Amino acid sequence: MSLALWLIIYMLVAFLIGRAFTGALPWSTVRLFFYPGVVIDILGRSLACLFAGDGTEGDFSRDGGPGALRSVPGGPLFKSFYVLAPLVASIAVYIGWEWALGYPSGFEGRLPRFETEGKIKLSDFAYEFMSGYVGGVQRQIGQPRFWGYIYVSFALVIGCAPSLDDLKAGVVALLFVGVGLQIAGGMGIQQVVDIYDNAVFWRGFSSFIACSLFVLAVSGTVLLPVRFLRSKADRELST
Repeated sequence: MSLALWLIIYMLVAFLIGRAFTGALPWSTVRLFFYPGVVIDILGRSLACLFAGDGTEGDFSRDGGPGALRSVPGGPLFKSFYVLAPLVASIAVYIGWEWALGYPSGFEGRLPRFETEGKIKLSDFAYEFMSGYVGGVQRQIGQPRFWGYIYVSFALVIGCAPSLDDLKAGVVALLFVGVGLQIAGGMGIQQVVDIYDNAVFWRGFSSFIACSLFVLAVSGTVLLPVRFLRSKADRELST
């Protein structure tokens, strides 16, 4: 269940990031700059169409960006694949990229597992978790490999940001996934237990969540003034 809950939190964070970018900048500009992430998003949706549908209604390229108002095509099962495939693809690429570069963020924090660690004080955890990530970034910022890591990380989070329809469909799908994992774990199915016990995966997944929160903080700091100035200019032109 912890995995599904953290993925829901990530989708909310990524949704806010997508809205921040589409509200401040033309999506065509954002898409060009963070194109590696857009490619992974297209690949994930294409694979979903390949394995779970014909893809005739699939908006692979999402030219309007995450702010576009377009319903997720197909039935409930296809919607789940269509929305979650880019998420799974981006996490897999992130974990592989970070591992290949030798963990350039220097982050060693771990997300808690609600099943075994019980209640946590979210405010204290969030502060310690993000302090650890920012501290690691500050220590590694002079390393060339760090910049390759941070660019691809930003591209994955921004390029795969969900739309509102993606978010709705994704939350529903992840709740079902979470219940299924909870039941399977309670039955002692080893493949489910191994997800949490796999050190490489849980470290990479924890780093991915921390990175997305970092992207949100940076995006908000940089883009909110841009959005304000853009709105002010639009008002002046209309008067």
